[in-house]
Amino acid sequence: MRGRSVLLVEDSEDDVLIVKRAFKVLKLPHDLAVCRNGEEAAQRLDKPAPRPDLVLLDLNLPGLSGLEVLRRLKADARSRAVPIVVLSASDRDADVASAYEAGANHYLVKPLHFEAFVELIRKWNEYWTQLGRLPPRN
Repeated sequence: MRGRSVLLVEDSEDDVLIVKRAFKVLKLPHDLAVCRNGEEAAQRLDKPAPRPDLVLLDLNLPGLSGLEVLRRLKADARSRAVPIVVLSASDRDADVASAYEAGANHYLVKPLHFEAFVELIRKWNEYWTQLGRLPPRN
């Protein structure tokens, strides 16, 4: 499996550690970068290169919300093709609908237990990096 560039946009230190630990347990070869808020993510993705291959985006971010980050990225021709998967604690229908309306490629709800979280990341990885093809790198 070829490693990918993954950008995690997450303000919760605990959730960042959980994602990193899940990647380690699964021995994923991906380069995982982290942005702690929406402004940092928007600034990083405003740069022409290198773009991440995939984005995992929390909705509830301080300052610029995850929905605003999503709208900006999908409105920009340079980042429109980058798959953005919302990874949120919310399973509210309104949040799911808002994320898809803003351009999310998929919506995942964070499980409460670590083992379930690892399984979610395993399936996410399989779907996005093994079953299908990602857009070519610029």
